[in-house]
Amino acid sequence: MTEGIRDLTDRVGWIHRTAGGGRIGAGRLKVSEHEIALEVPLDDGIGAALGVSTGWLSSGEAVVPERLVFIDHDGWVGLEGCRVRRSNYRVFSELTPWVEIHADYAVEMQGLDEDFWNLSGVRSEIAGLAGWTGLSSLHSQVTRNDDGLLKSVDVTANSPSAVEIGTDYGLKLVPHFTATGSRSNGTFLLKQHVYVQTSTAQPESFDHHAEVHQSMQDLLTVAYGTGCGLRVESASSARHPLTAPRTGKVIGEKWRDVVAVWHGRGNPDAPTELPSDSWPLFTLADIGTDGVRRWIEEVDDWIRVVGPLSSSCFQTSVVIELHVMQTAVSLEALGYRIALRRNKIEPGGSLAFPQYLRLIADSLDCDLASVLRGDPANGVARFDDFSGWADAFNDVYRQAKHADHPLPDSIRASVLAKSGSLLVRLWLAREFGVSAAELEKNVH
Repeated sequence: MTEGIRDLTDRVGWIHRTAGGGRIGAGRLKVSEHEIALEVPLDDGIGAALGVSTGWLSSGEAVVPERLVFIDHDGWVGLEGCRVRRSNYRVFSELTPWVEIHADYAVEMQGLDEDFWNLSGVRSEIAGLAGWTGLSSLHSQVTRNDDGLLKSVDVTANSPSAVEIGTDYGLKLVPHFTATGSRSNGTFLLKQHVYVQTSTAQPESFDHHAEVHQSMQDLLTVAYGTGCGLRVESASSARHPLTAPRTGKVIGEKWRDVVAVWHGRGNPDAPTELPSDSWPLFTLADIGTDGVRRWIEEVDDWIRVVGPLSSSCFQTSVVIELHVMQTAVSLEALGYRIALRRNKIEPGGSLAFPQYLRLIADSLDCDLASVLRGDPANGVARFDDFSGWADAFNDVYRQAKHADHPLPDSIRASVLAKSGSLLVRLWLAREFGVSAAELEKNVH
């Protein structure tokens, strides 16, 4: 199997400007999802070609072309979002200085004349997406003998049709599978995936596509209640389609492998697979394609509710007070929207935080037992009613927020932060079309 951009993580080759820009010099390219780094020895010729002078390096004002192309015997790699990250330049040193140029993403190319700086399509994979959609490309049938031992396993790999969501971004959920094998060691691996795919009529910037992929990451995170890692997989450009070998006829999109340091709200270490016992509060079947489309189209309206809630799920090594604060910010933003909707306030007005909590509960038409259940095994008793829970949450919020209050008990604060997050998740699920009956079944 031919090695690609994800396999060739440390390479030495030539650096070029984009089409027509000419060769700059040699460099070392290291590619990973943590960083995409190009190390360049900075003699006078290369410095001039890059537009970087040692004077600029010493002042910390070095600027390089935003787009570069790296070439070696394995192929072409386009580098987008380039900037100088660090340098070993020292005044009066006799050593040849070098600069380390970092890029936002690297994409496989097939020539200097290709343009992958604006993209027609982007695919990403998000943890939990396959289970959430219910899309499967692999089906197996097991046969056992009379002793209960395996006799045969028949596996069929066949990707079903993509789920069309729509929107101006041409959003699709695309099932796919990969097959790799080795006769020498007797292994054969089938792996199924579901991609989030955006496609635009005209090539757009990577950031334009990324907005939708992050919105889908937020939706999955709200559904599962845990951070769902995101990884950009590939990209396409309408300028460089897949064509028939002899006729040159366009037969489809040609997808190129991409490595990006952007992972939505997560980081490179966020898992792209969830534990096998993860269970979402709602699935694609529950919210429907109309609900997903509305989620994407109204992202700006709900960002103050969703942003803090989703971000908090990715922060695993912070003090509990921060989780309480982020949950409270999300609750307050939700209460504010409900107050506006119900004409309780005018735009720019406000209510007290406990009043926002009450509005959320009063406008939610599903059972709140899961919010009130506490954690008796860890000393947090079940709350008798919502008012008791709201008072308790407000207390830990004030303790986390105000320096003149004692710090909250960490276990109690953790339980209340999780139940506050669940309250927001339940409300959003109902808002975007999930039935109360389905929520009450899934939440338990």
